[in-house]
Amino acid sequence: PGATYHWRVRTFNDGGIGEWSTRSFAAVAPRIQVVVPNGGEQWQRGLPVFIRWQDNLSENVVIELYEGEALVRTIATTASIGAYEWEVGLDLEPGDGYRVRIVNVTDGAVADESDAIFSIE
Repeated sequence: PGATYHWRVRTFNDGGIGEWSTRSFAAVAPRIQVVVPNGGEQWQRGLPVFIRWQDNLSENVVIELYEGEALVRTIATTASIGAYEWEVGLDLEPGDGYRVRIVNVTDGAVADESDAIFSIE
């Protein structure tokens, strides 16, 4: 991450040889950002909701539900495609201290959680 890489390429075929094309790009550190729920949502038990995030990962992620500092359950291990449909469990206790945490399966330091609490009713 942070390194700049350069490449150049040119093509050739029966029509001749093309000019060189050069470009560069910078590598960025892996990241995850929880988008929904991010605080203030009110989710109903028994109904489907979408957990959404943004990342630049190719690996799977683990989605976890916390109440306060306590892990309530692992919701899923899923492909990192930016969204996961979850049916809020009827067995969850109603309350307003919930957060979602999303973690890279290969590097637990790459993670994010809801910025603020949301409620389950």
